[in-house]
Amino acid sequence: MSPIRLSVRNPVLANLLMITLTVIGVLAFIDLPRELMPKISFNWAFIITPYPNVPAEDVEQLVTIPIEEEIAGLDGINQITSVSSEGASFIWVKFDLMSEDKFSKRLADLKIEIDKAELPDDVEDTEVEELDTDDFIPIISVVLSGQYPERVMKDISEDLSDLF
Repeated sequence: MSPIRLSVRNPVLANLLMITLTVIGVLAFIDLPRELMPKISFNWAFIITPYPNVPAEDVEQLVTIPIEEEIAGLDGINQITSVSSEGASFIWVKFDLMSEDKFSKRLADLKIEIDKAELPDDVEDTEVEELDTDDFIPIISVVLSGQYPERVMKDISEDLSDLF
């Protein structure tokens, strides 16, 4: 028997079924967790290695290239970009699109490979940072309005900015 015929022959059953589904849907919507600004990862990692008071050419040869060679063989890497400047090495690693769990494993593998790189003894600790929405979306936004002159409002906003 088709659902249409069943509904026509038993209207009370059809209405009870519809009310039940509506109530379950409303309850599920109420209990559904929601976030205003959810954390979203972009599958990017930043490797920052300070090497104070060393010229850029030496930083590239002694820090950047060894780290790049160690991480080049990792699975899931789409692109590696680096900049060596006086006193520091910056490496950006872009991974392929993948789930959050896979990216966490790849990030852990990246850290292990970086630790294997043979770097000079006086290089400071390497930092590996992940790029996500928490890095650039403001935590709080304040809108200020009032009937004061523009200069007074600007002073108030600067005072508020200094508090945070």
